[in-house]
Amino acid sequence: MLYQNYRPIKTSKNKIYVDTSVLIDGRILNIARTGFIDGDLIILKSVLRELQLLADGKDNEKRNRARAGLNNVAELERIVEINT
Repeated sequence: MLYQNYRPIKTSKNKIYVDTSVLIDGRILNIARTGFIDGDLIILKSVLRELQLLADGKDNEKRNRARAGLNNVAELERIVEINT
């Protein structure tokens, strides 16, 4: 492929990467419910693993917050259309 002929593919939607702190915070749920998000929410497997590790940890406060984050992920799955 020649560089001259290469054009990046532009999509109409932006990719929005969601991190651990956003999922724990939970305000993303209200934003998603309103339909205000103009893009695809992307949650990396590494973020889910981090939440799971925190949810299985010994620190009670971190464990509860991480479980709330995992619950928020489950709720986001119900709200937002999932493309795999």
